[in-house]
Amino acid sequence: MSTATFKAAVVRTPGGPDSIEIIDVPVAEPGPDEVRVRIAAAAVNPVDLAVAGGVLHGMGLINQPDHTGLGWDFAGTVAAAGPGVDLAIGARVAGLVDGFDRDFGTYAEQLIVPAANLAVVPGGLDLAAASTVPLNALTAAQIDALAAGQPGDGDVASYKFDETGGATVIDSSGNGYNGTIISDPAVPPTMDAYEVILAPGGTGSATPTDATWLHSYLAAQATMTGTGWNINTEGTPSNLGGYATAGEQDVGGLRTGSSTVITFSVNVPQTGNYNLSIFDGSDSAASDVFGPTNIFVRVDGGSPQEVWLPVGYNWVIWNHADTTVHLTAGSHQISLSTTGADGAATNGDAIINKIDLQLDDQAVQNSAIYEAEQADLGGGATTDYRAQGQSGAGAVDLNRGQSVTFWVYSANDGYADLAFRDKGAGAASASVNTLPLEGWLNGGGTRNWSTQTDRVYLSAGIDKVVVTGVGGEVTLDKLTVTPVDASSPAVQPYLTTYQAEDGAMTGTAHVDNSYSQANGGVVTGVGNGPANSLTFTVHAPAAGTYGMTVRFANNQQLVANHYNPDLMTAPADISVNGAPTFHVNFANTFDSD
Repeated sequence: MSTATFKAAVVRTPGGPDSIEIIDVPVAEPGPDEVRVRIAAAAVNPVDLAVAGGVLHGMGLINQPDHTGLGWDFAGTVAAAGPGVDLAIGARVAGLVDGFDRDFGTYAEQLIVPAANLAVVPGGLDLAAASTVPLNALTAAQIDALAAGQPGDGDVASYKFDETGGATVIDSSGNGYNGTIISDPAVPPTMDAYEVILAPGGTGSATPTDATWLHSYLAAQATMTGTGWNINTEGTPSNLGGYATAGEQDVGGLRTGSSTVITFSVNVPQTGNYNLSIFDGSDSAASDVFGPTNIFVRVDGGSPQEVWLPVGYNWVIWNHADTTVHLTAGSHQISLSTTGADGAATNGDAIINKIDLQLDDQAVQNSAIYEAEQADLGGGATTDYRAQGQSGAGAVDLNRGQSVTFWVYSANDGYADLAFRDKGAGAASASVNTLPLEGWLNGGGTRNWSTQTDRVYLSAGIDKVVVTGVGGEVTLDKLTVTPVDASSPAVQPYLTTYQAEDGAMTGTAHVDNSYSQANGGVVTGVGNGPANSLTFTVHAPAAGTYGMTVRFANNQQLVANHYNPDLMTAPADISVNGAPTFHVNFANTFDSD
């Protein structure tokens, strides 16, 4: 009498996907509290490739003498149940087998697993879709809840994300620290990126967020006219080696000599100013590219507005150029073209992925709030989620030597007000980009919050703000950053601009007026030793520490690719009043203009 068997996929000698083989395994009966499942679907996970490739064998995590099983999560129907199992034959279940070092897996026709590793699949959920849940859900109780889009038992906050419709349904038990995301369908319909931020609920007030109207319009869905345009397909779910692109496509044609016009039909909810962001790619090594590419924006066929699109080291490296348009409530046509007023034309080459429109509301958008409990903590600083009238979920308790680091974004070089909200009987210091601020943060007592504001100069991009305890305990709630308009009389006396062409040049340093993006002329030829230098004579109204911002371009680069741009910084030595020089690296800007 022959023994019944089933097929299973295993790896005997690791060597990549080709080392996977199918073997016959004898059918066994489940023991107490075990279930034999007839598998309908098993999910493919990155860890399976690591097993087949021998990565985990090389790390000593797998030591099977004969073969190693593949697969972690699965869905199917109950074929047999052991003593103590309350599951009917034919019941639809999903489950998980864990651990690396095992001779069985879910890549099989049947599988014996503990009943505790299973959950009944709801009637409305397809078994193939259910098989993608377990590895993320981690426990059977969570599978059951999450598959239904409901909060799981215990300390778990559950989220179900609908990729097809773009809707997000949030269900939370309100007491958890483990978060699980379900992606349904299992294969995303587009190659897009999703960001998930999980934080304890806490007891404070909600952090204000910018909920101002915002909408994206894909270029590939716009109307194209003129000549020279084309639609390119980039990264897709079946081409993961391609570049991630909203909607998977972009439009080329805004280049020198073309007559391309890309027209977006938009509809806005109210009359006002709107921030227009144009997402572009431009290859600095392309034959028609000599720096940023200028294009022309029109609203409803009106007067053109010239916008300069940034350049990068490859085409599908998305940048964006921003401008403001005034729109009345209702429908409009926003066009991007290569022709401007009075014979002006595009010089360069760029592809367009999409445009974003957002209502300009400075009352909401002017300040940015950085919650202390979401910052980087150092030296043993601890989060504090007690109810104490804080903003956001919690606050941070700082003692001597403990720190909170905020990474603050500034759209431009310029002044901003940093408002620190804190309380406590202790004191703390603050610094911006390693430069200390004057004075201390003194909470003024343990009961009431106080706010202390410093006006500082921030560099465009990311700035580092660190608060460090110096004695006693300070509880830090948040940092609010508010840019100060450069034209404000409050800061104008403290800002002085010195044009490079007005400085004193030696050696090969000389003025060049051919750069279209420069404010006036530029000085080039500085370098290759101190003999080729540029010297500024500046006036300081008072003794103290001053910030110096240099506007520059550096196009030195080797052959770049998206794994390693291999770009070259340009070092320079700077000296003040003949003092010893300090070394500064000027980053690559992909072009000299």
